[in-house]
Amino acid sequence: YITPKETYEYYEAHRDEFSTPAAVELDMILIKKDGRHKDSFQSVIDEIKDGAASGNRKIFHTLAVMNSEGPNAENGGEIGSIEVSRLRPEFLAATSSAAPGSGIGPIETDEGVYFLFLVTKKEKQEPAFDKVESDIREKIRKKFAEKAYDYYIKKLREKAIIRYFF
Repeated sequence: YITPKETYEYYEAHRDEFSTPAAVELDMILIKKDGRHKDSFQSVIDEIKDGAASGNRKIFHTLAVMNSEGPNAENGGEIGSIEVSRLRPEFLAATSSAAPGSGIGPIETDEGVYFLFLVTKKEKQEPAFDKVESDIREKIRKKFAEKAYDYYIKKLREKAIIRYFF
C-alpha cells in the first residue's frame, strides 16, 4: 500500500517532472553584419526598427520575408514556442519585461542584429497535488513492481542449474 505521505513526498521531490516550464512564442528577424544587406546595413535596421515598434505582427512578417537572413524568413520569421531556459541571454533580457504583441529590438550580437516579435508568453505552471496524485501513485507502484521483479529474477538465477552442451 502506498501512503498519502509517500505520494506527497514524491511530488515535493519531483515538482519539475509535473510542471510546464515558462515559454515564449517568437517571430525573429536577423540582419547579418556581413550578409546581403552589408552595403545598406544601417538603413535596413532603421526601417525594421520602425516597423517592429508598431506592434503589428503583419508588418513584422512582411519585414521578415523581405529582409531577414534568419530561420523561417519565408514564413515571416516564425520560430515558434521556446522554453525560457533555452533562450540566449540577450533574448531573455529583452523578452522578460516585454508584453505579448510587442516588437523588440534591435538586439546586437556578434553575428548581426536581431528583432523579435513576442507573440505569447506563458509562465511556469505547476499542477496541484490532487491533479497528479494518481499518476504519482502509479509511478511509485511501478517502481516497487520493478524492484520486486528484479529481486525475483536474481533469486531464480542464484538457484538455477545451467548446463551447456556443445
